[in-house]
Amino acid sequence: MRCSSCEPLLDRYVEATLEPARAIAVAAHLRSCRACDALHDRVRIVDALLETTRDVELHSDFTGDLMLRIRAMDVPAVPARPLLPLAAFYLVAAWVVAGVAIWSSWRGGPLRMPAAAQAAQSALAALVQATHALYPAAPIALSVVASVLSIDVLLFAAVVVFYRNVRPRLTAYLMAESR
Repeated sequence: MRCSSCEPLLDRYVEATLEPARAIAVAAHLRSCRACDALHDRVRIVDALLETTRDVELHSDFTGDLMLRIRAMDVPAVPARPLLPLAAFYLVAAWVVAGVAIWSSWRGGPLRMPAAAQAAQSALAALVQATHALYPAAPIALSVVASVLSIDVLLFAAVVVFYRNVRPRLTAYLMAESR
């Protein structure tokens, strides 16, 4: 028996719920493997500790006291994240990819990229093939790309407004309502 087969069986071995044939195989492995025998000892100790637990007596208004203490705690401040650089990077990257794809389709051939950018080259090649298929409708495709990117900007702005303005107010309102 291997260690990887023995380790998952140790809980059931300690509890004596294994089939007799497997229990004999685990016992033989424990005699020959120091690491599994040490793990077996730790599992036996944990099992013994779990059997000696006792019930904890709580006073009658434990939940109410706990909730009062939680309400008295300061609300942690949400760390400010620099969202503007992320949005700027996203927009620049999206416009560069869209521009390169449209430019290469007008130029009439795929782009040549260094060998180090194999994944980017294959993704860009797929984008170039898509623009070749859309070449007759290139002005329409360009306006669709511009529209999608504009919608992305608006959605990103909505997320920023929500996290910076609406979310703290909503949290304060919910905290006030729960008191």
